Amino acid sequence: MKSKKKPSKTRKSIGEEPSLQSLGKSVLLALPITVAFALLLMLPVTALLLKTGNPNAYHTGAGLAILYLATLLGGTITTRLHHRRTPLLCGLAMGGALLLLLLVISLILPGNAHTYSTALQVGLHALLLPTALLGSYLGAKERSVPRRHRK
Repeated sequence: MKSKKKPSKTRKSIGEEPSLQSLGKSVLLALPITVAFALLLMLPVTALLLKTGNPNAYHTGAGLAILYLATLLGGTITTRLHHRRTPLLCGLAMGGALLLLLLVISLILPGNAHTYSTALQVGLHALLLPTALLGSYLGAKERSVPRRHRK
């Protein structure tokens, strides 16, 4: 009796080709998840900062760490929602969406208490794009499944 040969595992073809509309949909679905993750991460970090003697000394660094972790996760989620296709566009779109969101929030909220120069603020916000790109490339990587050796 002949054994049937299993077809080789290839990437499943998705019914639609990658487009700007599907990319926008992926970004808009990943954005609330990213914001929720950042807000949930703020709770334990705030509790930890309040346990220190001077919480104001570390709040800016902790906030930046939360922002970059959320951006990394946002790039990963966007690429996964886009079926691991076009990670470059997914990362740029997610980074741009987060930059736009931060711009709107900074216009709504009152002035900030830190004394960073404008150039440093622009540089810290510019790091969102490479962080989202790194997250999207991490999200595009497929897990390597170890091959089983047949006897």
